[in-house]
Amino acid sequence: MPAGTGPAPEEPRTEASDAMGFFEHLEELRRRLIYCLAGVVLCVILAVVFWQEIYAVLSVPILRALEGMGEEPQLVFTGPLVPIKFALQVGLYAGLFLAAPIIFWQLWLFVAPGLYRHERRYVLPFVIFSSGLFMLGSYFAHRVVLPITTRFLLHFGSALFQPLITINEYFSLWLTMVLWMGIVFELPVAIFILSWIGVVTPGFLLHYLRHAILGIAIAAALITPTTDVFTMAVFGVPMVALYVVGIGVSWLVQWRRRVRRAAAEVSSQTEANQ
Repeated sequence: MPAGTGPAPEEPRTEASDAMGFFEHLEELRRRLIYCLAGVVLCVILAVVFWQEIYAVLSVPILRALEGMGEEPQLVFTGPLVPIKFALQVGLYAGLFLAAPIIFWQLWLFVAPGLYRHERRYVLPFVIFSSGLFMLGSYFAHRVVLPITTRFLLHFGSALFQPLITINEYFSLWLTMVLWMGIVFELPVAIFILSWIGVVTPGFLLHYLRHAILGIAIAAALITPTTDVFTMAVFGVPMVALYVVGIGVSWLVQWRRRVRRAAAEVSSQTEANQ
């Protein structure tokens, strides 16, 4: 067999991974979970303390929509315990969001010792990139999607009805749209993974573009909190755009793979000729 054509030697794992046994791994897992729990509790307490400031940010889309209609920019509640429950809900979800970097970091510290060197090189950027896309999607929902949607929904029946929006109803709408839009923005990451393992190709994604648009329309109808076409379009159009971006990502993955394969063939031929 010519030199350079045999299988590459397996990279050694870290010494810590080799030295740790089953119970040591369990102890390490317990320690990381404790750190995650402590981070979540600390962030939740911090968010509960500043829940009014957080609410002031979350309520901007609906209050501006009400003000634009000439209504009083204020939400209402329908029970004496609602404000307390709402403050705890805001603190819990905001705390989980703030604690996400801590959770991801502890997860990274737990799995890193068991990875090969080339695997560790890719995992951390992947976590940062996927987390960044989720936050970008959430920000897009809060700054773009929610203002458009709330204005449309409030104006739809304003000629017949008086808007009286409760804090629970609005927070449920906000949480649903922000959470789902953050998940939707993970579509390029999902396509990257599928392209990396060879499940999909740019040609495959482009060929089934019409089918993907139909699937996106169905998904938008399922995940939107309302049933109107406008809100579904607000969800669906970014999903189609992200699918197109995913085609570009898949093409880059395939192009990089071809470049590496060509370089490996050139190197193999060079070594064989020597």
